[in-house]
Amino acid sequence: MKNPFKKEDHTGLIVGIAIGAAAGISLGWLYLTDDGAQYRRQISRRIKEGISDKAADVISKKT
Repeated sequence: MKNPFKKEDHTGLIVGIAIGAAAGISLGWLYLTDDGAQYRRQISRRIKEGISDKAADVISKKT
């Protein structure tokens, strides 16, 4: 028979909900505000520059 006084551990569920809420708030800020749009443009530029630099390094190593 199951012990009715034993507490169940819901730590994983609580952590998952907290992470999901934080991600939702972050994405909402990025896509629904003007500051978020500006930040997305900055991130996009940095990623493109990084990829371009890596590609240039690979090409220069092969030649």
